[in-house]
Parts: sequence; C-alpha cells; structure tokens
Amino acid sequence: MLSGRSDTTAVRAAAARAGWTLPREAAVVLFDAENAVGQTVLSRLDSACLPIPRPAPHGAVVPDPAGPGRRRRLARTLRGAGAVVGPTVALDQLPASVQIAETAATLQRSGILRDDPVFVDEHLDAILVHRDPHLLAALRARTLAPLDGLSPLAQERLIETLTSWLRHFGERREMAGELHVHPQTVRYRMTQLRSLFGATLNSPRFRAQLGLALVWSRPSLPAGDANTAADPVGMGPTPRATGPAVAANARTPRRAAGNRARSSSAASTTNSPRGFAPKPR
Repeated sequence: MLSGRSDTTAVRAAAARAGWTLPREAAVVLFDAENAVGQTVLSRLDSACLPIPRPAPHGAVVPDPAGPGRRRRLARTLRGAGAVVGPTVALDQLPASVQIAETAATLQRSGILRDDPVFVDEHLDAILVHRDPHLLAALRARTLAPLDGLSPLAQERLIETLTSWLRHFGERREMAGELHVHPQTVRYRMTQLRSLFGATLNSPRFRAQLGLALVWSRPSLPAGDANTAADPVGMGPTPRATGPAVAANARTPRRAAGNRARSSSAASTTNSPRGFAPKPR
C-alpha cells in the first residue's frame, strides 16, 4: 500500500488477510526511532492502526484521523513522542503522503519544524521551500550576493533585518520590536540595505525571491545559543522565525517559540482518536 505498486484489489486482499478494515482516508504517523515515548505509543496502538513493517519509515497508518475532534485528541496523544503526522489522504495517495512526511521529519530533526507533534498540512510552505536544500542554498546565495563583502556578523544582522522587513511590510516599529532594537537602528540598517541592494528591493519579483530564501528558515534559538547551533542545511546565517509571514498581518501577535514536551500524555487512554487508543494492559 505504501509502495505505490499495488492495485486496489491487491490492497483489499492483503487487508482482508491481515484482518484490517480499510478506511476511506488515512494518514501516516512517523516516529523518531530513538524517542522512548514514541516507541511506547507505537507499541500500544490498537488493531485499527496498521504498523509499518519496516525500519524506515518508522511508524503506522492511522485510519480516518480527520474526523471531528480527532486531530486535537491525536495531538494530545502524540505530544512528546517526536511524531510527524502526514496529510490525510485517500489510500491510493499514501505513498506520496509518506514522502512528504519523511521530508517533514528531516526538517523536524534539523530544527526547522518545531511543533510537537508536527502536522504536515500546517507546514506545506516550509516543506516546499526546504525539500531541495541545494536549490534553496543556491537561491540564498544569489539573492544575498550583495552582502558577500561584509563580515559574518554584519551579514547576520542585515539578513535578520531584511527578513523582518519582509515579514512586517517595512513597519519600522514592528521590526524594532521583533529585533529588540531601537527604531533608529532599524532605519540605519535599512539605509545600509538599500545602499547594497539598490532598486532591486523595490521589485515585487525580487521580494518574492527574498521571501522564499529567508522567511522559511530555522526558528530562533534561546538567548545565547544563536552562535552555537549547527546550520542544519548549510545555508549560512538564518533569521529568527519561520512561516509564511510575508503574507501575514504585521500586527498579529507572534507565537511563542518552541513547545514543551509532555511525555506523560503520550500513554494516556483518555479521548484517544479512533485507531490510536493504546492497548489495555
């Protein structure tokens, strides 16, 4: 079913042999193989779920996860398990769904996606941009070429400012609040950027390219860690936040960075969605 090489008749026959009722729709849930909570959740799935019988991807097929209230209960069950939930699709589309979920899992491990759990359909923009890191690196190198002659620290500050400028449509006070600097500092940095980039900053096409190159990057790190973390995809200095913020309202409150892992909820049997209730002991 996940290989993409089986027809509907073969899938139905295999499901009948396994005693598995075919759902109308399903999603693949992938787990970090080294996450103990994830292994506990995976080992206690009930018979409505179909474990993936191979080491990679490591997870299960969950039936009908898009029903009323199931997403919220699934999120509560999976918290702390290092899980990635693929998009809900018809069974014949599961192979493509697995590929998307595996890309999201890679971005989760590298720190680009930090939700707990990660629901793929909430991050399709970031997955699209990061699916080919070499292509993204080439785009960043091309769009940020005017900064090449600056020191790494100066580059990082101006990239940070440029990203905030895109995110907040040039609203200086919003930018200053996000960057934790005085509005005059923002004005000074934007003067530098306009001197370096020239009229290209006024081009809608170039701004769109900058949005792809900058806005969907690694989230900010806790204070003091910005210079110690490894660059996950070899792209050099990265801005503070992620998401499709070029199109976001500048006055929308920013989400708090990070989520606390609550491992105790992973083994909870209360309000579990269909197919994801732990087995009784």
